[in-house]
Amino acid sequence: MLLPARKRNRQFRPLMITGRLKPGVTIEQAQQEMSAIASRLAQKFPSSNTGRTVSVEPLQNNFLRADVVRNLWLLLAVVSFVVLIACVNVANLLLARGAARQRETAVRVSLGATRGRLVAADLRAVRAESVATGDGGGSRGDRSSSVATKPCGGGSGRRSGPAAHEGANHGSDHW
Repeated sequence: MLLPARKRNRQFRPLMITGRLKPGVTIEQAQQEMSAIASRLAQKFPSSNTGRTVSVEPLQNNFLRADVVRNLWLLLAVVSFVVLIACVNVANLLLARGAARQRETAVRVSLGATRGRLVAADLRAVRAESVATGDGGGSRGDRSSSVATKPCGGGSGRRSGPAAHEGANHGSDHW
């Protein structure tokens, strides 16, 4: 949002606009219309707009350098590998708990428990352990993500990007 003093200052230049084209409008058509607007502004405000151009480009990570994109992909791979290790550890934990339950199952069989009761008891135990493990991991993950994103403005309830301005009319109804 520009302050009123900045709106009146025609020399203020750090402006990048992101928009969505109407269905059926090509980038070339949008470029022609934006160039026409830029030339009208140059005629109306020659001291500040002469020689200024407008560029319409598709939004495709062209705002990040190639080495940054490569590093982000590498970070994604590392994080995915860590999540894979965590999932294998949880599966291993559940298998170990099942193996530990073998003795309990053997005692129940020797006392005359039927197959249906054994399955029901095992399902209850596995369900309870899985829910406890999932709830604990989910709450820890939620807490750690909110702590980790706090320096970046995460968890503030503010939205940014195109979704934050959906439905807002910014004077460009023709696209």
